[in-house]
Amino acid sequence: MIDEQKLLSDSKNRAGQPLRELLRENLLPHAYKSSGIWIIPHSHAKQKTSIISAPPNNNVHQNRSLLAFIIAGALMILAVLIYRFSDSNNNIVSAPSNDNLLSTAFDTSKKNSAPIQPLKNGIIKTSDEYGETQEVFTYKNGVLNGRYEEYRYSPFKRKHYRDIEGYYLNGKKTGTWKYYDYDYDMVNKIEKNNLILTKIETFKNGELNGISIDYDIRSSIKLIETNYINGEETGIRKSYCPEGRNKGKLYLVQEVQNGNIIKRYPNECECPYPSY
Repeated sequence: MIDEQKLLSDSKNRAGQPLRELLRENLLPHAYKSSGIWIIPHSHAKQKTSIISAPPNNNVHQNRSLLAFIIAGALMILAVLIYRFSDSNNNIVSAPSNDNLLSTAFDTSKKNSAPIQPLKNGIIKTSDEYGETQEVFTYKNGVLNGRYEEYRYSPFKRKHYRDIEGYYLNGKKTGTWKYYDYDYDMVNKIEKNNLILTKIETFKNGELNGISIDYDIRSSIKLIETNYINGEETGIRKSYCPEGRNKGKLYLVQEVQNGNIIKRYPNECECPYPSY
């Protein structure tokens, strides 16, 4: 390497004059002279290496931004689907939670459901189109229990009157139910002043069970008396003559089973206007 720099080419017999001049001028660092001999230490210094950073890759940053955008959009779609699903089923559904992404619980049952109403208790009345009482209910803890009344408007009397009264037990008809109407003059076609009992029925657990009686609206006499068991007419049916000289008298007895007449007894008397 020294020879390549022509530091030894000054003389064939005593080469090295240019190099010695450099040494004498202390132009070669670390070189020194010992016992008349110049010593140039071998350099162990490592070659400095420059580290050049690669230019930033813009495509990587763009891809990461796109991925974050896709994830955010997917989470929003998931939230909408959860909301719609919970809304259609009226249930409480919790969305996946993450401190940095989404932490929401959807409670549509509270938002969409009607406010809880208190249980009905006591007497409650409803009105008709005239603003008059139409029905009177008796409730206990939200269930019909007690007296019931129904009112009807009479266009002839121009007033309301009670036409039905009965009782409920645990939401079902029970006991004796009575039905009323005004006496109607068939000839003059007008209602009379007297309110007449037209029918009596007996209920148990919401079904007809017991005596049932129909009355004539004009005279209040008994027309038909029969019996029911679990909603079916069963037993002896008695019919009374509504008109004529035997008016009000028993004229026909029939035996009924599950609503069907299975036996007819001879007439008790003559009746020109039988009810059956």
